[in-house]
Order: sequence, then C-alpha cells, then structure tokens
Amino acid sequence: MMQGVRTAPPPLAGIFRSEAQANLLSVVFLDPEPHTITELAKLANTNRATASRTVADLQRHGIVDIIDAPGTAKLVVPNTELAWAPELRRILAHTYGLLPQLQRMLADEPRVEQAWIFGSWARRWHGEPGHFPRDVDIVIVTTAGAFDLLLPWDILQDDLNIEVNPIFRHPDQFSLDDPLWADTPMVRIT
Repeated sequence: MMQGVRTAPPPLAGIFRSEAQANLLSVVFLDPEPHTITELAKLANTNRATASRTVADLQRHGIVDIIDAPGTAKLVVPNTELAWAPELRRILAHTYGLLPQLQRMLADEPRVEQAWIFGSWARRWHGEPGHFPRDVDIVIVTTAGAFDLLLPWDILQDDLNIEVNPIFRHPDQFSLDDPLWADTPMVRIT
C-alpha cells in the first residue's frame, strides 16, 4: 500500500478502507465464481493497478487467497478458513450486495427496459451521510404489469434483511423528472 496516501472511506459503509476495497471484497465474497485481477478490476469498477495492490494487501492479511488456474492465470478467492469470513460475507451482502443482486435478478428479464434505485439508499450510495437505509426504493421501467414479472423480491428481502419497494412505470410514463424521485440521486441498475 502506498504510504501517506489517504482515501475517504466509502459512503455506503465507512468500515472499509476505500471504495475499491469494498467493491473488490464484495465481488470476491459474494460472487460464487473466482476471478482474475483484470476481471475483478472491471467488476469492481476500478483500475487494474488498484485492484492488484488491494488484492495483494488483502492476501497479506489472510482475507483472500490466490490460486492457480489453467495456464498462467491466477484467480482470487475468499479465504473461507478465516474465522470471521461468514460475518464479513454478511456485512458485504448487506452493504454492497444489493446492487449486484438486483443487476443479476433483472438481467434475465427482457421486459425490463430500465431500473433505478432512488431515495435514501441512493443518497448513501452517492455519499450523503446518514444511517444505513432500512429499505430500498426501486423504479422498474417495463411494458409488463407488476404481476406479470415474477421477480423474487421476497428472497432479496430475506437475503439482505432490507425492505424492497418496487414501483412500476410504463416506458411512456417514465421520466427522471418525476416528482417522486426528482429531488433524490438515482443509481442505475440496468
């Protein structure tokens, strides 16, 4: 780690050293597939150099392991022997797991044209201080009716212990200027 360089803790959960560290840990601990450093950098929305330094630091502290893959590739995996690995996974799921789970859940639904998070969760994501939200407000832009989309909201709520409040809008009726969310930051899901 570079000496003397400080980064602000991530706005969603200030217990991590940096946004890059939190994002990398969430990919490693929440995604069932191992990834190379290059893949991790892309999935965690950071550059390869930062991903490489962060993974090296996490490996030095015994939080992640590096395993050999076919050829010359190396894969990053969680250290599941770590006594507090289950607790770390739970913290990551509750803080950084929402957006990836929503992305995976909605990616397989072709009738969803757009989906956005707004409200208190989006404000925390964008850096506004405050208590961690107890719910998440989502707008789903779709031509399908709310009861036509069989989305597993209950599973998501149980996994993350957060109330999910989906609102459905037809594409002709959707606008980012809607008074319901015009005064709040938005986080794009799809």
